[in-house]
Amino acid sequence: MEADAVPRALLGVATSSEDALLEWLKTKVSRLMIEEISANDWGEDTGAHLAGILAQLAPHPPLGLPPWHPREVLELERWSEPDQESPYGPPSGERGHLKRLLACEILPGNGAYVSGSYDLSEEDFFLQTSAATLLQLTGSALALGIPDVALGFVLWLFEKQFHPGVRPFTAFCALALASFIGFGEASEQEIIEVCDWVDAEEARCRNSLGSDVDSERWLTGVNSYEGDRRAKWLLVANQAFEHNRREYSTRIRERLRQYSDRLAES
Repeated sequence: MEADAVPRALLGVATSSEDALLEWLKTKVSRLMIEEISANDWGEDTGAHLAGILAQLAPHPPLGLPPWHPREVLELERWSEPDQESPYGPPSGERGHLKRLLACEILPGNGAYVSGSYDLSEEDFFLQTSAATLLQLTGSALALGIPDVALGFVLWLFEKQFHPGVRPFTAFCALALASFIGFGEASEQEIIEVCDWVDAEEARCRNSLGSDVDSERWLTGVNSYEGDRRAKWLLVANQAFEHNRREYSTRIRERLRQYSDRLAES
């Protein structure tokens, strides 16, 4: 089964863009915040991590599987929870979301250029764990009120990276962001078609992975790394589907509620 193209209804909400989200972040993230990210690995190799991040923010950055510096500290930043207290202090709020969003843009932005043999490789691990990165990216984009800019990046990533372990999560994040925005001027039928596209992508990738699928659970069962994060996927889905900018029809509300129900199933 061939991969489906991005539905026109989504392209009517946001323009597919590799760079717009990162350019927005460059105007919001300070040098101090970048230095803090660079120190995430208990202060080890801070200078090397900082140089690696700055290279990603420079014109013509190196793209592909990131090296240890700065991949390690970016992945650690990905796991931060800005709305929760940590052992180091109170919730970091907007500032924390900006830092997390930067990390969660750079990682899959590089992942878009990763290809080759995936079976049990470092590339395969990096791409499959990119599903969690997209989850955190979506949550921070909602918290910061920039779902449209984030959607443009997610649509670009969907068009660029075809790994079946991450692609259905990319499609679902696009649905969540577009739902929060309100789908622009898309009709009820066009929104339903986007939902059909998400379902078809999940089924296509599940079929492609065959025996490598982790479980029968919808979406999170496609990827063995996401089974334990069902509650977080459900949380982000509820944020997007229940607190949006449009009054949806009963038919659309029911369809979106079905996603939450399936993510909540044990």
